[in-house]
Amino acid sequence: MTQFNTYTDAAWALSYLKQSEASDRYFERAVHWSEACGSDTFPAILLVQNARANLNQRRLPQAERLVNAAMQYEQRLRKAARGGGFAGARYTKALMLLYQDRGALNYLKGSLVAARSDLEESLGFGVQAANEFRSFLGEVDLSEVRSYLSCVYDELGQRDKAKTLLKEILQQPSSRLAASARRLLARLLVEDGSLAEAAKVLGNSQDPVRFSVDADRFSDAPPSFQPQVRLLGPPDGNSVVTSEVGLQIAFLSPIPCRSYRLWLNGRELGGVRGFDMPEVDPKGRLLEKGRLLEKGDSFGEGQVFEKGRLLEKGEGREKLAHELPEEFATLIKQPQYTNFLQIRHILPIEDTDGEFLRIAVQVETTGGSVSDRQILRLRRPQVEARRGSLRVLSVGIGDYANLPKLKYAASDAVSLADAFRGQAGLEAGTSLYKGANIQLLVNAEATLAQIRESLDALVANTRPGDTVVLALSGHGIAVRPPSVNLANLPVDAMMAMKPAPTQTYFAPVRFDPENPAGTGLPWSEILARLEPLRKVAKTVWLLADCCRSAPGLRRMPTPDMPLRKGEVLAADTRDLKRGLDEGGNLILCAASDGDTPSYESDDLKHGIFTQAWLEALRGEAPDLVYQDAPRGKVLTLSGLQFWLDASVTKHARKAGVRQRVEFPRLEGSFSPSTPVFVAAKGG
Repeated sequence: MTQFNTYTDAAWALSYLKQSEASDRYFERAVHWSEACGSDTFPAILLVQNARANLNQRRLPQAERLVNAAMQYEQRLRKAARGGGFAGARYTKALMLLYQDRGALNYLKGSLVAARSDLEESLGFGVQAANEFRSFLGEVDLSEVRSYLSCVYDELGQRDKAKTLLKEILQQPSSRLAASARRLLARLLVEDGSLAEAAKVLGNSQDPVRFSVDADRFSDAPPSFQPQVRLLGPPDGNSVVTSEVGLQIAFLSPIPCRSYRLWLNGRELGGVRGFDMPEVDPKGRLLEKGRLLEKGDSFGEGQVFEKGRLLEKGEGREKLAHELPEEFATLIKQPQYTNFLQIRHILPIEDTDGEFLRIAVQVETTGGSVSDRQILRLRRPQVEARRGSLRVLSVGIGDYANLPKLKYAASDAVSLADAFRGQAGLEAGTSLYKGANIQLLVNAEATLAQIRESLDALVANTRPGDTVVLALSGHGIAVRPPSVNLANLPVDAMMAMKPAPTQTYFAPVRFDPENPAGTGLPWSEILARLEPLRKVAKTVWLLADCCRSAPGLRRMPTPDMPLRKGEVLAADTRDLKRGLDEGGNLILCAASDGDTPSYESDDLKHGIFTQAWLEALRGEAPDLVYQDAPRGKVLTLSGLQFWLDASVTKHARKAGVRQRVEFPRLEGSFSPSTPVFVAAKGG
């Protein structure tokens, strides 16, 4: 058994180091050892584990070989699963993962009918494991298989089944796949014409990047018994000149309130639960940790008690009603409302919150009923005075001498430059930017020296508060390191080693595959040149359409066609993101995820990624993508993310290919409703 553990430890260590071939050999040794020990089921579990390791690294031929080997044990796994107990739980889950892996492989290969069959089988085993073996397995996460299966249903046109699965994923809001499930469900609803329901799905999001639409929250309580909340101050439309806002909030309810939630420009404050209310004792007095609250007392972060009471009949209600706005005073006089509380909440404002502030508040009672959201809109005129410029460097190369040519990379760069130039050509008072400085490099102009010179100028000319966009359309090139055989090293030595990095380049027009280091622009250099910008600019956008599909440029060597001497490979998004710190104010938006290349469309005369951007910037997306603001139709971060995903998927499907855009989660770096562009025709 010691030898078996050594083999499995070595296999996982090699997998961590991305030494896949050596890892496979150690997994094979572990399989043979377990077979020699008389196990007729454990080898299958090892094969599934190895298959998942290869699948995670997108080594699809190797993963398929291992899954097929594991399927040889399927009947033995089924028999063992029927035995019940811990063994039954273990082998039922193994069957779930086995069919899930084979289904995922078939989906990634485009074999949708086979993928559907496997994933439905996997989901069946998963439901069985969750229902029958909870005491052994705990919570069984089915969101991954549901996610794959919903994508398959979507592509096969079984939209209702896809929506059902996506809603089941969203019943577990903590799932790491909740954000993508929400966007896919919303896209299906938009395509069905159910725009209001799509807005509701997106508006209920709790993800770091979420759609900033007010969705109705319904309560089981009759309308007249719903809790009420009002923002008494500051007045709607007021100007804010400090770094915080003092909100005066009044709550009215038939039973005590438990908590309230606040949103600032779509960014939820206080976490999912929001802010707790003071306790109410039997005499109706408000307590904080047993302490009787007096006017002016603090009882939480930024919360100050002003007044609160149980409402009786007669003069008490009448006196309170006279102190409140007329509409709220009318509610105070209604006898079903017995609990009143008024507080002041000090709300901090961030630099990224922009000129227009949109504050929403909602309250929940101890019985679980919730109020409608109340909205307050404020302005920060000093932010308007600090507006920066939009600075864009748009590079597009299709006319390569030593690489496959691209039809529309150059025209993509031209159209994006025009669309961004249109941001400065808007009517007075509607533009988000003081002006736009656009530089365009296409084909012969896009030499290595000229791109570097233009990047230097971009850094030198950027001023505090500016927004910078670097758009790259062309070939991304990956140069893999030579293979190192670690199979004979001890496990500790392997774990101490760092895997050799893949070198990734953006290919200028004269890129030479025989001399990538001398003729390519290293991706690490691009990121390094952006670092000074990140310290000055408000936002730095990196639009990367560098993973285009092109005949003659492979994405990955295979066992039957290994890498030839001097051959370079097409980079994928995982190569572009390697070593990238996505925190702060840098937003990398890539044309495709790591599983597929990006594509061009002869019908659109553009790359699919560029087409989605143009639709969003020109105001051609559905209205729910935009926010109505004093500046007009404003494109927010969350609206842009949703539309890029929806549009790229739609156009890719029409072209008969699969492509999914890669947009970062942003993890709180920006408010999801931060205005980034205003819908306008290109110049």
